[in-house]
Amino acid sequence: MSESSNKSVNSQLLEDDKKYVWHPFTQELTALSPLEIIRAEGATLIDSKGKEYIDANSSWWVNVHGHGHPHIGKAICRAI
Repeated sequence: MSESSNKSVNSQLLEDDKKYVWHPFTQELTALSPLEIIRAEGATLIDSKGKEYIDANSSWWVNVHGHGHPHIGKAICRAI
């Protein structure tokens, strides 16, 4: 996919995020644009510019096992 196609897809994702996703604990009137997280490993989130963030506010779905756990990923792939 070309860089311009990626930007178009990313722009659409951000628009859809604003339109359809409720972000708990976020004041919608003053919130900044969401981060474009493209990958996650354990407690680390990585954005589209390569900057890393610690996911210190993770939900109960990932706080025990972290993001991108290989065993969970394989189980999901088998189930599809």
